[in-house]
Order: sequence, then structure tokens, then C-alpha cells
Amino acid sequence: MRLQDILSRAAKFYGDRVACVCGQERIRYGEFMDRVNRLADGLLRRGVRQGERIAALLPNCHRFGELYLATAKLGAVLVPLNMRLSSQDLIRLIRNSEAVGLVAASQFRETLRAMAGALSEVRFRIGWGLQEEGFEEYEKMMAASSPRWIDSDFDDGEVAIQMYTSGTTGAPKGVLLTHRNLLANTLTGIFERRFSCQDVFLNAAPMYHIADVEYFLQILSAGGANVFIPRFDPQLFLETVQKESVTCTWIVPTMIHDLLARPDLDRYNTSSLRVIYYGGANLSPELFGKARKAFSCQFSLGFGLTEASPIISMLRPEDHESEEVERRLRSCGRPAFNVEIRIVDEQGRELPRGQVGEIAVRGPNVMKGYWRMEEETQRTLRGGWLHTGDLGRMDEEDFIFLVDRKKDMIKSGGENIFSREVEEAISSHPAVKEVAVIGVTDERWGEAVKAIILPKEGIPCSEKDILEYCHRNLAGFKQPKSVTFVSSLPRNITGKVLKTELRKIYGKGG
Repeated sequence: MRLQDILSRAAKFYGDRVACVCGQERIRYGEFMDRVNRLADGLLRRGVRQGERIAALLPNCHRFGELYLATAKLGAVLVPLNMRLSSQDLIRLIRNSEAVGLVAASQFRETLRAMAGALSEVRFRIGWGLQEEGFEEYEKMMAASSPRWIDSDFDDGEVAIQMYTSGTTGAPKGVLLTHRNLLANTLTGIFERRFSCQDVFLNAAPMYHIADVEYFLQILSAGGANVFIPRFDPQLFLETVQKESVTCTWIVPTMIHDLLARPDLDRYNTSSLRVIYYGGANLSPELFGKARKAFSCQFSLGFGLTEASPIISMLRPEDHESEEVERRLRSCGRPAFNVEIRIVDEQGRELPRGQVGEIAVRGPNVMKGYWRMEEETQRTLRGGWLHTGDLGRMDEEDFIFLVDRKKDMIKSGGENIFSREVEEAISSHPAVKEVAVIGVTDERWGEAVKAIILPKEGIPCSEKDILEYCHRNLAGFKQPKSVTFVSSLPRNITGKVLKTELRKIYGKGG
């Protein structure tokens, strides 16, 4: 199978059911396939050939879904662009990917104007509300195209998506995900999550991120309805859940926090929610307790990475109801169906249970490699396993516990210090809302531990308070040598703190 087969099967079985809800538009499966066919024909007429890249700068909408599937039909490769990037960053990605075309929306007019010189390098530009910027109108192109079925000749090992990593540990890399990778992950998701044609999924996280794309494909395969909102907004999210009787969604803990912070939360009927899937970070027991009380539905954590399409392990709904829920909430769950996970040492040898090593993954969901980065591909996929760069341990029940990013481990005075362990200790202080721990240059120790703290409002706290607290709760060599209080922490779209940015600011001991 290839990605386009998902839609053709769904249109045959569920043709009269609603496939997409986008604002006031409600598109049935038969209509959706017609639109995908028209878009594929339009791209073919503009010279798009197998293996060529098409970049997309779009908000969540049904057109983004159409583009994923239409490029797949042609054997072309979609390059979703992070809409939060600067114009210069976007130019670099378009050039790096060697994109021949760009599809964009009017929301990004100012960014596109700043990119005007570089955009002349692509063969075609299609969008909506962007005629003044030289873009061909999307719907006019669709109307002029044929709904004929196009069946390109290629196998499922060909690349379908080139998705750039968020760059939490360095420059973004173009991850090459094949039809086989994405279909394997789709089957895993349907098996684990039991999606059906009765499900209504709210796409609230951005579709340029692999986590939301996986759910879009899984719901499509099951014949359910994909509901789109252009971006996450707590009020719009709650209104949409109520209006469309949403049964499931995927969000990150910061979004859950923002929803719970609304004083009018009780005004909205969210009883249709069957399960909230989340990722990007663990839920604290406190936040989970509040969320479960507010939404009265099940919760499930998915842990993964772009290079694995993305899912590798899950903390399932039953784990959230276990007597050991507080311990399990600190974990990434157990390996997902059809995925192998090992904890390995520097030589790739599997370590005994309980020992800390690198998390390595094997399965049909693992990427083909990195775009134009053969050496990095070989290093990451050595021995037939995807080496994730995450350090963790696995217990006797197969629960995986993250310890740190390999690149975030601090080496001070000959000792290895896991920043995550220090963060967990500091987070228990009543004045700390969130903390990020990094290593900074130190003449004596090589690296010294530094804590960057986002404090809770209304609770006074000083550097001395934190250092004394750490003295009572951490071994001497793990204690921070300095503390800085900030009003915000830099993050990527999944809510992860960008320690690369913090190291740029404080890494020299500042």
C-alpha cells in the first residue's frame, strides 16, 4: 500500500460520511477524494514529477490534508514548513530541500513578502488570497483540473514526506519518511487507539508537525472525521469540541494547562471526549488529576520522534487508571505495537534492565535517512537500529523512563550529571513553575550546573533559597552553581524547552 490507498479505500467504504470539517465547510469522503485527484492533476500539469519536492506554508485546514495525499499520489515529496520560523529560516529550508514549488496561505503574506527574492527560484507558487504576491489561486486551479484517478508507478519504499526536525539539539535535519514508514505508523496507531468511523478528531496541533499528521492519517484510514482549527486557541478549541461533538484530540501539556486555566471552562460541553492523547512532555500527577476531573475522559501519552514516523511507545489509558499511576506518569509507557526498543551502551550492546543507556528503536516505521546527510544517517541508523539520542532505562515491566537527552548530559569534574534528574528535584520547590538545567563553561569543573527557573507568581524566591533547597535534596556534585530567574523559556511547537537557545545565552557562564 501507499498513502493514496488510504483515501481510495476510505472513499469506497465511507463515501457519504464526513471526512473533513474546516470552518463552515463539511467535505464527505467522496468529495475529498475528488479534490485530492484534482490537486494531483493540477500539480502534474505544472510539471511535478516523482521525487520532486513541494514546500507548504499552511495553517491547519483540509487543503493541507489534500496536499499530503495529492503529492503522495504523484510520488512527489511534501516538505511541510514550520510557520513559526523566520523568513530567513524558511528560505534556508526551501533551498535545502530543493523544492520546485510552494503552496501557501494568505495568513503568511508578510513573511512571504520578505521571502520574495528567494521565491523566484521555485517553478510555481499556489495559494489563496495571495494573487498580489504572484501566487496562482488554489481553488481556480482545482476547478480547472480533472478529477481523474492518477496511479503513478512506484513502490512503498519511496519518500512521501521530508519533514525537518525541530532542531532542539542543533540545526534542523530533513527526515525522509517513506510511504511504508507512514503506513506502518498508521497501522500501529489504529491498533493501539482503536479508532473507528465513529470518531471525530480535532486537529488542534499544527499539521507541519509529524504528531498531528499521524492522527490525520489514522482517522482517515478508519473512516472518521478530521476537524481542523487553524491554530490552538483555548476558546476556539472548547467551542469546536462542543459544536462538533469531538471524541478525541492530540495536544501537549502546556495546552492542557491553558485549557484548565480558563475560568469559563465549565460553560462548555466536553462530554463527547472519549480520550485526550498528549505528548511532547509528561503530565505531572497534579496536572493530570485536574485534567481528569475537568474532562472526565481517558488520557494516553505517545512518545516518539520524527525519525520514527513518530510513535515508539505509549502510556495507555489503563496505565492512567493504575494504582501505580504516579510512577507510570513519569515514564514514556511501553513499546508500541510493531516497534522494538532496546537500551544500549556506546557500542550498541543491550544493557540489563534498570541501567541507563541510549534508547534505540527498530521497526518498519523508522525513517529512510536524512536528506543530503549520509554520514549523519549512517551514525543514527548504525547496526540497523535508530539511535534516538535519548538516554533512558527500562524496568522489568518494559516501562521506559527518560533520563536525559544524550547531548544535554552535563559532565562536571569527571561526573556525569543528568539534567532531567536535577530538574525534577528543583521542580518540587513550591515557588518553581518550571525549570531548565544546562551545563555552562567552568574553568575548574569543565562544566557547572546552571538552573534557569520560571517562578510561580506571588511566591517570593531567591537564588539562595533554591541553592539551599538543592543542598538538602541533591548530591553535592549535582547541585547548581548558579540560578537565573526568567519570565519565559524558549520552546518548540511540542512545548519542549529549547536548551540550545539557553546554551547560546548562558553557556559561557553568563
